[in-house]
Amino acid sequence: EIVKEVSKYRGSMTPIAVIQNGTTQHEKCYVATLDTLNNSIGEVDVTKPGIIVIGDVVADHPSFFEEEVQRILHHAI
Repeated sequence: EIVKEVSKYRGSMTPIAVIQNGTTQHEKCYVATLDTLNNSIGEVDVTKPGIIVIGDVVADHPSFFEEEVQRILHHAI
């Protein structure tokens, strides 16, 4: 629902992150774009609280670049 609503105002390549258990040893950070989030949403444990961050600031997270490069390479093959 959130992706659908945000997509009305932002492009499909907008970075998005879901952060759970932030600042703890159990922190999980899932990064994607609005376009690819539905593919990786199954990894997120929706029973745990989290924060959703949307926008260019997410692109500063190192794993965003890692995942986007892998996605681009995978589609190029």
